[in-house]
Amino acid sequence: MMTDFIHLYAIGSDLSQAGQYFNYAILATGIFIGVGLGVLSLEIMTRAVFHRHVHLTYFSITALVSVLSALGIYIGRYLRLNSWDIFVNFHVVLRNIAMSMGYHMFTFVILFAGAQFAVLVVFHYGIRMIKLEQTKA
Repeated sequence: MMTDFIHLYAIGSDLSQAGQYFNYAILATGIFIGVGLGVLSLEIMTRAVFHRHVHLTYFSITALVSVLSALGIYIGRYLRLNSWDIFVNFHVVLRNIAMSMGYHMFTFVILFAGAQFAVLVVFHYGIRMIKLEQTKA
């Protein structure tokens, strides 16, 4: 969802029109709500499914989700493939991924996965700190 900010160019950058503020607000609100709900759902699912070694499990799952998500974003944004292509044109997806393997792909996936992982970890510990403060009160 964060990559949807790239679509800001399509609605223009002329802020002299009141409508542009509305367009930016709608786009940003949708993106932040989507990201927030995605992060929250990962947190809820991890806690519901795994009761032991919560931190190690959370970090492992978060790292895996971050890498897979970054790879999916790369495939969709740069290779211009859609999610249904895996089922309809699986051989095309594999061929395109194999042909695009290189410095650009690995750099993008590692950096984007790292950024996602950092956001998820900060959120995870933020929730823990809020809960600790609530129990103190």
